[in-house]
Amino acid sequence: SYTQEEWDLQAQQKTLIELTK
Repeated sequence: SYTQEEWDLQAQQKTLIELTK
């Protein structure tokens, strides 16, 4: 299980990856 903070970090990283494709 993840904490909300960890989930937010992963979501932000995925968003950055999508933006930089």
